[in-house]
Order: sequence, then C-alpha cells, then structure tokens
Amino acid sequence: MSLLNEAILFVEDDQDIHSLVSTPLKKEDYQVISAFDGDEALALFPWLLFLFPLASPAS
Repeated sequence: MSLLNEAILFVEDDQDIHSLVSTPLKKEDYQVISAFDGDEALALFPWLLFLFPLASPAS
C-alpha cells in the first residue's frame, strides 16, 4: 500500500476511457475525483482555471 495522498481530477465523457484511466490510478492509491464533462468539473471546483483535454472530437 502506498503512502500517497494525491488527488486527481479526471474529466472524460466516455465511460470506457474513464474506467480505463481511473481504475489503475485508484489501484496506485490516488484519489480520483471524477467528472464526465467540463460543467460537472467546474461544479466540483468552481475555482478551477485550466482543463486540458487529451483529445478533442473533430468539429
């Protein structure tokens, strides 16, 4: 068991990708705070200034 006390806000709208990324992080003792879109993330953390998508859908 790790002594990490780190939290990660993970924002992803695709449930499969969300699980693929968040599950290993949780196994490494990170606290994963989940949001499924930017509005939900901002509701959790209204002071949040930056969101960096790994990939964006084509317009």
